[in-house]
Amino acid sequence: MQRDNKKNASYCCGTKRMNTGFDCSEDRIPEADILDAVIDTIQVYAQYAVSIDRLLQKRQAQRQLDRKQAQRRLQTLQSRKAQLDERLQDLYERLVEGEISRESFAAQKKALTAQAEEISRTVLELERKISGSDDGSNAAIEQFKSYAGITALTKEISTELLQSVTIYPDGRMDIRLNLADEIEALLETLRRESCTA
Repeated sequence: MQRDNKKNASYCCGTKRMNTGFDCSEDRIPEADILDAVIDTIQVYAQYAVSIDRLLQKRQAQRQLDRKQAQRRLQTLQSRKAQLDERLQDLYERLVEGEISRESFAAQKKALTAQAEEISRTVLELERKISGSDDGSNAAIEQFKSYAGITALTKEISTELLQSVTIYPDGRMDIRLNLADEIEALLETLRRESCTA
């Protein structure tokens, strides 16, 4: 497409005259229409980014709540594990002093050891949950959020966000934005997570 240099600039197909075999419309497309379409697309993605950011903030708050609950449970389990260790020590002392038989000692030790191992596995899971990273920020979200209220397309915005604009013979426009794939991937991830939750 070629831009004419008139006051109300428009674009027209330049390949039609070259007989390149590409089909293109002879209609002129006003530059204002293209700019409006680009701005609308940026605003849509900016709204997506704002929505995703809200969802991520809610998810982060829920994870923090889950971590606090996990920490309380971890403390309880660690206390229980310490009690089991004391009972094992006491059991051994009772065996040495002859208060209980070897068979009784073995049976009780086996039961206490199984409980301790189960607690140890649960403690490991909880520690992993507590230490898990929760980076709620995302560069694509932050970038698009800053354009939520744009009304005009500046050179800086187009350089930063606009990848390409393709106009098809039927007048349809395909507007590609940088980082749009990241926003779409985050949306899809959130959709999948909400379906499994």
